[in-house]
Amino acid sequence: QFENRKSKSMAPFAFFLRQMHGVTAAVLLGALVVSWEYNNNNVVSVDAFYLPGVHPQNFDVGEHVPLKVGRLVSTRTTVPYEYYKLPMCVPAKVSSPLANLGEVLTGDVLYTSPYKMQMQLNETCQTTCTIRNFHKKGAGSKLWKKFVEERYHATMRMDNMPVVELTESAPASEGAVGGTQGRLVTGVTSSDGVHKSMFAGGLGLPLGARILPNGRLHISDEFEEGTDPQDVIQNAGKADYAVFNHINFSIFYHPLPKSRYSVYANGIRVQDHRTLEDPNAEVFDGYTARIVGIYATIESVKGGCKKKMGNPSEVNVQKWNDKDGVTFSYSVNWIPSETNWASRWDALLSMSAHDIDTNWYTIANSLLMTTCLTFLVAAVIVRSLRRDLLKYEEIEEMLEGLNEEAGGGLLTTHEDFGWKLVAHDVFRPPKQSTLLCVLYGAGMQLFYVICITISLGAVGFLNPSNRGVLLSTWLFSFSVLSYCAGNKSAWLYQALHKNPIEKRRVAMQSAWLVPGAAMVVFCISNTILWIEGSSGAVPFGTFFVLFALWFIVSVPLTFLGSTVAYRKEPEDFAISHKQNAIPRMIPEMPYYRSGTMMIMVGALLPFLVSFAQAFFVVSRLLLNKFVYMFGFITAVFLIVMAVIAETGIVITYWCLNAEDYRWWWRSYMTCFTSGIYTFIALLFYFLIGFDYSTNFVNMMVLTGHMLLASLVYSLVAGAVGFRVSLAFVGAIYDAIKAD
Repeated sequence: QFENRKSKSMAPFAFFLRQMHGVTAAVLLGALVVSWEYNNNNVVSVDAFYLPGVHPQNFDVGEHVPLKVGRLVSTRTTVPYEYYKLPMCVPAKVSSPLANLGEVLTGDVLYTSPYKMQMQLNETCQTTCTIRNFHKKGAGSKLWKKFVEERYHATMRMDNMPVVELTESAPASEGAVGGTQGRLVTGVTSSDGVHKSMFAGGLGLPLGARILPNGRLHISDEFEEGTDPQDVIQNAGKADYAVFNHINFSIFYHPLPKSRYSVYANGIRVQDHRTLEDPNAEVFDGYTARIVGIYATIESVKGGCKKKMGNPSEVNVQKWNDKDGVTFSYSVNWIPSETNWASRWDALLSMSAHDIDTNWYTIANSLLMTTCLTFLVAAVIVRSLRRDLLKYEEIEEMLEGLNEEAGGGLLTTHEDFGWKLVAHDVFRPPKQSTLLCVLYGAGMQLFYVICITISLGAVGFLNPSNRGVLLSTWLFSFSVLSYCAGNKSAWLYQALHKNPIEKRRVAMQSAWLVPGAAMVVFCISNTILWIEGSSGAVPFGTFFVLFALWFIVSVPLTFLGSTVAYRKEPEDFAISHKQNAIPRMIPEMPYYRSGTMMIMVGALLPFLVSFAQAFFVVSRLLLNKFVYMFGFITAVFLIVMAVIAETGIVITYWCLNAEDYRWWWRSYMTCFTSGIYTFIALLFYFLIGFDYSTNFVNMMVLTGHMLLASLVYSLVAGAVGFRVSLAFVGAIYDAIKAD
């Protein structure tokens, strides 16, 4: 209709509407196309694929395959610990491979273990060590008892594959890893030495269990039938504990084709052992193979596996206060598998049917809210603006016609109303404009970081098999994209102030404010972890790397971006509207239409759309599960960005229509507050509504993690909402003629 009327004044607004409708339609269409793939609880590759790597490791028969131990983690706390902080069997030399920045920051560093395993050579019973007076090892024994109550698990890895616990019954959804819940693993060795099928459970192996009055072992908070929970709770302080001192490893390997050979006892490798001089020589037949999976069952056996083999009828549980000490042992069973090395992570990264349904319900809910909001914008705001613009044009044409008939002697003006009244004040710089520019620049920087991270994750470069790569990529991207923070903040500041006198101040705050706030929160959490003795505490060398990224990379790039922006001509937002020397009086509004109420209510829309997915991701991270769902995250990210953009437009229009030109901070804070809502909701749920430890250390660390994540969300949401609102205001006021 605008083009049919050949109205040049409406062209900018029409272009803006076409762009907004195109973006919203693309988001909705893309989400609907993804939804079309869902049928009967089956998903056709919605999750992003991953690149399995380019360096598979081959192992020959009899070759040593190292098993490394990692950190101790729990589903009830975010505080990790080192494996050797407890009284455990220690190898002759404890060493760790070179870890990347992400591994060090998360405390996920691997160490050598005393377990000795050789490719395709089964071990029925191997004793690791015997620890005398296990319960009297000082702080280590007290920590062991505490960790058993807190349900800590010891993580292990072989050829970068995590050890997964096996159970004889289907695990609860809380402990299952990825899509393995209810998935049978065949051919494994159970606690009784029989090869059978078992269920894959959680990552890592429990340390021990509480012994119930009926003699059963109690690992989780769920009580078996016939057990009185109150009796267990009352006797918790007097309870005895059992040590899981024997591990049955079931290691799956994929034999390479045409690689069969024999290994002589002295290590000579031949294709055919019949060519050896000694026909009675001991040889091992096998294939060159690759590790594709490792599972384990745990037992508490007094005296270790040799005691069990000697007299199985007299086997008792291994108590932690046994006067003979605690003997640790293990067995190894090698199982050939048809699973290729490239697809060995599929079972761990796949999602269960319940998780898939949860994500689809979340996306459907988000799509419904986005559709409703889109219709609200289209039906209310767009129609109202179009009616106003057409009315203004008709009045202008009528006055111009009357003026022509009268020979140019008539006064061709008319009385304005609504949002057009503030045309000469709408681009007046707001209070604390410098802070707004800095926050906008930081938000756009984080927006680009998220886009890069999602893109890399979608093509598989950030899969969980590359430990610590996600966090490392985030930090390096954030440092390099500091150029965008300085450039965007300087661009906005120069547009607001034609003769900027605080150029250096804006650049300085862009380089220090947001990174400095994040560093303060990180340092507080790290100090608490250091006092607690957690492996999550960052060493001094890593602090040096972080400060080097900040001062050597981030700060110079921020000033470079600001310099480039200042050298360009400043953008003139109010090119057709001369600003009044005296600000216009703002009419008083009832409390329910005040700016604070508008911000609090408007922030609920992005929060309701994003909270379900945010809660799902955070809960999986806190439960030590793999999160590899970039397909779902991308869809939700696009939907949330569309909702944030539309929310900013709605709030800005209502503000201007009320003859209030203070839309700058209002559009920003409305979207920013949605991150505050997310922080409060997540913290409330995990500390009150979730089975999570409420001790001081865990609460402080959890609060710090939630605060940093919510700060990122708030800054991105505020920047996107403000930028779209700025484009919206510029489009509608460029479409009218203000006297």
